[in-house]
Amino acid sequence: MLAGYETSAREYVFRSLFKKASDSFDAENYDESERLCRLLLTYTDLSTFHKAGCHRMLSLGDQDFLWHAEQALGLYQHLFYPNGESTGDYLLSDSQLEARNNILEDARRNLSQAEQDHVEIQCDFAERVERFRAIYGYEPTAKDFSRACLNRHSKKYLLAVDGSAQDYESFIEHTFGITQKDENRKDGDAGTARKI
Repeated sequence: MLAGYETSAREYVFRSLFKKASDSFDAENYDESERLCRLLLTYTDLSTFHKAGCHRMLSLGDQDFLWHAEQALGLYQHLFYPNGESTGDYLLSDSQLEARNNILEDARRNLSQAEQDHVEIQCDFAERVERFRAIYGYEPTAKDFSRACLNRHSKKYLLAVDGSAQDYESFIEHTFGITQKDENRKDGDAGTARKI
């Protein structure tokens, strides 16, 4: 929806909140972005475009990422192809067609990655527990798994390991702020790593 074309003050508020959520996400303030997206999704009269965008951002988080990715793609498809087919392409400019196709392709890629991550997380749960124990010397908690396993597909993870989705230990070290000095202190009662 273009600025200035809202039909109500409520739509203006939704657009402003969505923009703030998107800007927060781009600025890597993921907690604020998630909070705003979850708030927006509580409104039943939120536009399909904004619902899809909120689900897209939440699909890069650590909670229900697969479900959010599925919702985002479904909503974008419904928005762009309301009857299941493209009947109004002749009304769109080349740049509008390209933008639509890019949005759909991005949503499909995101869903594919979320499906892969979900399967990997389910399949190698025991291996991850062993890795965590080996690195930290204690049993992981639910919070540890949320941070170290589920986030592994998110933008935060990819930034932490310079785009390599393979380097699990590097991500854990980055997430928990582990340094070599901390590893050397793991004897006696200094057995748990500290956050920096």
